[in-house]
Amino acid sequence: MMDIQNPRFTRDNRIDCEIKHPDLGWIPFTASADDIEPFGREIYATARALGPATFVPPPAPSQDDLRAAARADMRLSFSQLLIGLVTEGWISEAEGEGWLSGQLPAAVIALIATLPSAERFAAKARALRPDEIARTDPLVSALASAEGKTGEEVDAFFRIYAAI
Repeated sequence: MMDIQNPRFTRDNRIDCEIKHPDLGWIPFTASADDIEPFGREIYATARALGPATFVPPPAPSQDDLRAAARADMRLSFSQLLIGLVTEGWISEAEGEGWLSGQLPAAVIALIATLPSAERFAAKARALRPDEIARTDPLVSALASAEGKTGEEVDAFFRIYAAI
């Protein structure tokens, strides 16, 4: 039997505990019923056999975590992107028309030119023929930064034009 103390269930049904290591003394360990290592499954079973473990909820997500999660869900279609860019004056209507015809705006071309050569074709393909535009796409962040837009301005842009 392994020496285990302070078992606490995690949100995902694992058990955080401390195990007594022969050389290191008491060390933290997270045990799982489906651990790939038999040792981990044994610790989980031993911890469960100790009786009811307390549940310790994870810490509340930070504002940065919440913002990152919201951004990960933000998407625009190509038409929503172009409508927004022209409406907000981030590109001219002529640049929007050109983009519809396969001519990228000068700012997009200039940004792609700054990328490592191995990344340029993929960036150009994503810019010319996007199925959808993800808020977290590095090209979105780079273009916004090049235009002096803050993350909050880009978030607002995605929220507004996702509804069109």
